[in-house]
Amino acid sequence: MGVENPLDPNFSATGPSTQPFGMIILVSGVLPILLYSVMTGMMVLAAYDTKSGRPVRFGAYLKAAARRLPALIIVTLIASIGIGLASILFLVPGLWLAGVWAVCVPAIMIEGVGFGALARSSHLTKEYRWPVVGFIVVTYIIISVITFLVAFVAAWLPVPAIVVAVVLGLINGVTTALISIAISVAYARLRDIKEGVGYADLAEVFD
Repeated sequence: MGVENPLDPNFSATGPSTQPFGMIILVSGVLPILLYSVMTGMMVLAAYDTKSGRPVRFGAYLKAAARRLPALIIVTLIASIGIGLASILFLVPGLWLAGVWAVCVPAIMIEGVGFGALARSSHLTKEYRWPVVGFIVVTYIIISVITFLVAFVAAWLPVPAIVVAVVLGLINGVTTALISIAISVAYARLRDIKEGVGYADLAEVFD
């Protein structure tokens, strides 16, 4: 077994290259955002259909999400960037902002408010933001730990970065589906409490 030459340009004193690690984190971070926006929109429609006694129509939900896709993606990205920047500067404002904008996607799908979804979410979550924040914190801590551990281990194994990124995307996709359901229920509950809209027992749909 030969000894590595420190003068070799391919030699790394800190272990394996960090480039795949960075790409894994980037891909696995962006993919859940896109999945979240589409899946939450579809889950909201499915929940309301089920509660109304109508059959589940995933094709129709996908078409509805596609029609609202620009607003879904842009609003979700704005919210994610805003929350991320606020969290980097000060943790508490970041968490508070996450609570403020927690139900922006359901507002787009159900009410069709488009790019006004952030303001609509702010109105609905007022006085109920910290309970929403508690749920978000627990969920994203779990996601972050799993993502980091898988990416860290993969950086030391001879596995193509794209394969690891796909696996992480699938793991986060399942978690995103659960988050989407919870956010959908939270939205319906807030509408019921603050505006007297029906579906007070919407959570039973997911039992």
